[in-house]
Amino acid sequence: MFSLAVFFKINGVTLVDYKNMIGSMFFLAANVFTGLVYGSIMSFQLERGVLLRELASKCYELKAYFIVKNLFEIPLMILFPLITLLIVYWGAPYGTYADDNNTFWKYYLVLFLVSQCAIGYGYMVSAACKNQVDSSLLSNAVNLPAIFFGGLFANGTTMVTGCRWI
Repeated sequence: MFSLAVFFKINGVTLVDYKNMIGSMFFLAANVFTGLVYGSIMSFQLERGVLLRELASKCYELKAYFIVKNLFEIPLMILFPLITLLIVYWGAPYGTYADDNNTFWKYYLVLFLVSQCAIGYGYMVSAACKNQVDSSLLSNAVNLPAIFFGGLFANGTTMVTGCRWI
């Protein structure tokens, strides 16, 4: 993991160390989100033609397809954040800044929920477009402003009042 090379052994309790830790956590969550979004976009686009044909022939309903598709994605939602966090957690000592011993599981829960949102978001974007190129472009057009206005790069109080709602 490249983040481990950048955030390896953040020591001390200075303001810079806290900022590095927050940046590391944000990067890790964004990495999990981005990896799973593009994976789900591409996988749905490959199945789109078959799905439309089977829906037209009334083989099953759309609800059944998405329930089974989400059940199939559960191992990926569990393992990808877990493996990522196992690699990075002790290198960039997240646990040293916490008062309890459950920091690993709390942050894993956050990454697990991020992975669920990423896969659902990927399906939504992919379903709104007719091909993989359009899906990737639409995903970038929405992801980048969301990351930019998310509050890590600039505090909401310093933004122009008309942009704060974003």
